[in-house]
Amino acid sequence: MFFVTGDISFFYDSNAFFHKHIPNNLAIVLIHNQGGGIFRIIDGPEKNEISGEVLESNHSYSAEGIANTFNVKYLSAHTQEEVESQLKKLIAEFGKNPVLLEVFTPREENDVVLKNYFNFLKNR
Repeated sequence: MFFVTGDISFFYDSNAFFHKHIPNNLAIVLIHNQGGGIFRIIDGPEKNEISGEVLESNHSYSAEGIANTFNVKYLSAHTQEEVESQLKKLIAEFGKNPVLLEVFTPREENDVVLKNYFNFLKNR
């Protein structure tokens, strides 16, 4: 079971780890863009100059403490090379233990990369 989520959603719903039966086949890929980047992607808020101040939840927290608290193997990546390396570790660990890969992305560039990816998919 693979779960891809953003940092704010992950932190908000992290109480789900209180469940006594976290399956060993749980793999989480956490896209950590330092908070609430969805408002840079959807139509409307990205055109408003103050939306970043009002709608985003900028932070510097990491999910490592949550993973450690609930015995979830923690991996992190800050570069493309680290992502590739850590994904291999995540796949190797899959089924043995629950695992979380936290991928740190630049807050100011995250929306541009995602929009370019959506355009790539649309034009295929």
